[in-house]
Amino acid sequence: MQTKEIILNGVTLSIEYDTEKMKEIVDSLKGDFEGQYTKMYSVDEVVTKEEFEQDIEEAEAFIQQLESDQIDLVEHMDKVRKKKNHKLWSKSGQDVLTLSNISEYFTDFTNAWRVMVFRLEVINETTCELCLRGRTYTY
Repeated sequence: MQTKEIILNGVTLSIEYDTEKMKEIVDSLKGDFEGQYTKMYSVDEVVTKEEFEQDIEEAEAFIQQLESDQIDLVEHMDKVRKKKNHKLWSKSGQDVLTLSNISEYFTDFTNAWRVMVFRLEVINETTCELCLRGRTYTY
């Protein structure tokens, strides 16, 4: 687990992330393509293998940039901060990158899509975790 510190308005905020775990998740997705994914917010439009591979490449590039410290997360951290004391909002988060071609449509009454996202999840008032996980969106 790596930690990156950012100072915003005099408050030191930390971002924790585990690039090895992210790589494992992306690697596990690589073998999954068999026409099973739909485009986000589309019920019957199936993702092509090229679109799927494009999202996988985008995820791998994001992880590589994260490892080489080339990603600026200040903009995303700013969206989960309180304006009064500049600490982080409890139980909030911010999507950093959405892999919209790696989504599954729920065919029940919910009209929901499960999508893989890189997301900042607030742990406490000064720390958040950047993780790769599935997130459900409704339409």
